[in-house]
Amino acid sequence: MTTDGEEDLLGCIRTGTDLATLTTRPLRYAVPGIFPEGLTVLAGAPKRGKSWLVLDACLAVAAGGKALGAVDVTEGRALYLALEDSERRLQSRARHLLGQRDPIPERFDYVTRLDQPARFLELLNTYCERHDDTRLIAVDTLARVRPAQPKYKGAYDWDYAVGARLKRVADDHGISLVAVTHTRQMAATDFVEAVSGTSGLTGAADTIVVLDRARGQDDAMLKVTGRDVDEREFAMRMVGGAWQLLDRAPVDPSLSDRTVAVLDLVAGRPGGTRADDVAQALSLDVTTARTYLRRLADAERIGRRERGLYVPLQPPVSCVPSVSSPSSISAPVSLYETEETQETQVHRESRDDAADCECGWQLPSGDHYLNCSRRSA
Repeated sequence: MTTDGEEDLLGCIRTGTDLATLTTRPLRYAVPGIFPEGLTVLAGAPKRGKSWLVLDACLAVAAGGKALGAVDVTEGRALYLALEDSERRLQSRARHLLGQRDPIPERFDYVTRLDQPARFLELLNTYCERHDDTRLIAVDTLARVRPAQPKYKGAYDWDYAVGARLKRVADDHGISLVAVTHTRQMAATDFVEAVSGTSGLTGAADTIVVLDRARGQDDAMLKVTGRDVDEREFAMRMVGGAWQLLDRAPVDPSLSDRTVAVLDLVAGRPGGTRADDVAQALSLDVTTARTYLRRLADAERIGRRERGLYVPLQPPVSCVPSVSSPSSISAPVSLYETEETQETQVHRESRDDAADCECGWQLPSGDHYLNCSRRSA
């Protein structure tokens, strides 16, 4: 016989039958394949084009057009917290991206200065509650709103707490929330490890996106990984101040022009490419063409379907699924029976015990995790 206390304790446990009969809804994307629902951390070195990228995405969502010149997006409301820009610069960039003939979309909202930074999370929650058509919020940059780390809190725990609280806002409202930050100066073999700070922030996030661009170069690679997206790398190019996704396999800037040409040729022939095809297209002898293909396959930049036949490892960027056709999206869906996760339920239960910290993001007195933002002032 179980007591009332045991029933309360075990009430969070569900069965396989519960999972099998659970009603779910498709995962939503702000930008398919890149910015899914949930918390995304977008990182890159300073002055490499991160702000141009998120502004382009926000304008595309607000207008219902194409993001990055290639990806169809579903129209919705977008909020851009351009906390490092002036209104003059933001207006100039928006007009540049849209063209002089296209007006800035009415559903594009922006903030350049927070009058009450201590109530940042309350601002996000209130905005989403007032605008139920919100699809994307971009915070540029996270450092502008991030609370100072308390002395009693370790760096990892604090990074995770900040990320978890931002993720909760995204999860509560079913939106894409993109937090812009920098990459560290030290080189990293794994692009996720290049994100500034501890692994607490990236661990709390649903998606990690790193913009890898050498200074002074127009070409870049957008590296994406996460819980609800396929791990991929997208080739990009800055064209006239605007980022464009390229319809080809991503390339390493250190590769030779001829190697890139071979990669492009293979990427454009999904049915397969042989040494004879490369030799004819690039004016090479067959032996040299075969060497290029073999080396690229050994480096896992292209695949080998059968002896002598090489294929691209992934579809070109133009094949990124559109949110207008949900059946084309293969990413896992989120569970929404109660429209909140178990973690959210725990935080909601502790909300009454929350106490303000010095920075203003509220912390529950028990575990010091970032918590309540909907304060009844």
